[in-house]
Amino acid sequence: MTSSVAQTNSIADIAVKWDNAYRNKDVDSLSALLAPDVVVHYAEGMGPEDKIESEPAVKSFLAKRLESVTGGECRVLADAINDDKRCSFSFWVGTGIKATGVETKTLPPKFSMWHVEFDESPRVKAIWLMTQPSDRGEEVTECPMTKDTAKAPKLDPNAFHGPILPEDKARSAALYEAAKKYGELWWTMDASRVPDHVAEDMVVYDLSTNGGMVGRDKIVEVMEGMKGGDKEPTIVSQGAHFAACTDQDKAFLWWHVVARSADSDVEKLKFGLSAMKIRDGKVTEAANYHLDVDAAAAVGAQQKFMPHVLAL
Repeated sequence: MTSSVAQTNSIADIAVKWDNAYRNKDVDSLSALLAPDVVVHYAEGMGPEDKIESEPAVKSFLAKRLESVTGGECRVLADAINDDKRCSFSFWVGTGIKATGVETKTLPPKFSMWHVEFDESPRVKAIWLMTQPSDRGEEVTECPMTKDTAKAPKLDPNAFHGPILPEDKARSAALYEAAKKYGELWWTMDASRVPDHVAEDMVVYDLSTNGGMVGRDKIVEVMEGMKGGDKEPTIVSQGAHFAACTDQDKAFLWWHVVARSADSDVEKLKFGLSAMKIRDGKVTEAANYHLDVDAAAAVGAQQKFMPHVLAL
């Protein structure tokens, strides 16, 4: 978010303050931006139905999170706001960070993504935070979507960030539409539309599993493999937000759904976050997080929820 935006938009201003306070590990400054009834809907280690509610509880959560690591550098790779939905996104990488504990060790680069919602004040009223697993290693990880045993693509933070571009409303609008069209591919499951919205050399980084896939043909293969099969869940509530960067060729997607299983009355919360790199109207890279589906659900359940979410 550029400084000119921050000076004229109160949501952007608070979003910048939030990022700066987190970067500086300033818990008091973070707490000052919280609404009294703020909720952390998800963060690493929480279950899909867990919540952390109220300003004191969220401040304690943030303090413990920041105390769990020392040293190193945290920086934003991309960020964006959506004024209409009163929300912001930011994609971070931490490098040279040491995990505190019995044995302090330097962690490999670790990515995280925030989706923050604001009330009318504006203060932070809701937080969705997704990070790579703490036990991330350099071993090959099989991607559950593709069952691909080849070495998963590794996200290079320096390559993903930038280039920094002058602010351009028309470009931002085009990025927003490209991100939405990409999301709608999973809504319609229409593989014939993939070439229209996905670059031939598309790379997907699955940061929840450290897996991924490479190539437009692989997207088509996965999409075709998801069709048909399981009973549709009952959708209780759902939502989706998009936002485009003003100074980079990137956009974000957040989605969530509360669904009731067709075989029981149990309700589950599913959600995900994506940061997308876009070139000539097509997605070239996507860094994705998603909440793991429960054991009773099909492997493709997360994607099957997407039509209901993006229909909004």
